[in-house]
Amino acid sequence: MFASLRAAFVMDGGARRLTHELKYGGLTSLAEPMGRLMCQHLGESDADLVVPLPLHPSRERTRGYNQAALLAREIARHAGLPFDPAAVRRVRATTPLVKTMHREERLAIVRGAFSARRDSVDGRAILLVDDVVTTGATLDACSEALLAAGAAGVRCLTWARAD
Repeated sequence: MFASLRAAFVMDGGARRLTHELKYGGLTSLAEPMGRLMCQHLGESDADLVVPLPLHPSRERTRGYNQAALLAREIARHAGLPFDPAAVRRVRATTPLVKTMHREERLAIVRGAFSARRDSVDGRAILLVDDVVTTGATLDACSEALLAAGAAGVRCLTWARAD
């Protein structure tokens, strides 16, 4: 569903450590340098709006923040683009996908889990940001919701990709 996907790094070594420290270790100050590095991999941007991949509200409450939103905010700031963390939301809690490896299983888990706000995305080119991409199923499901709400297109940018 998304038009393109860029990942700044492969999920190994230092990229893995930084991901885990940001996502699970509470080191939210890492979002600024990580977002700045992600901007270097943005390429030619036709984006009108930067949107983070949302967490379900219960997971965000437990973690205390959404790491994708922290990264997206920094990317928007460095790229001079508007940022809307409320443009899309996760309307259904899903089981964590970290142990689910097959794309078909992941697609089934996340199908219908997102809803986008038409007033935020209609006619706009969206840059969808997440921390890690494995199969692309979650980004696909979120992109589908954005396009159904009238987004002109969706490009994705992640910190790392699972190898």
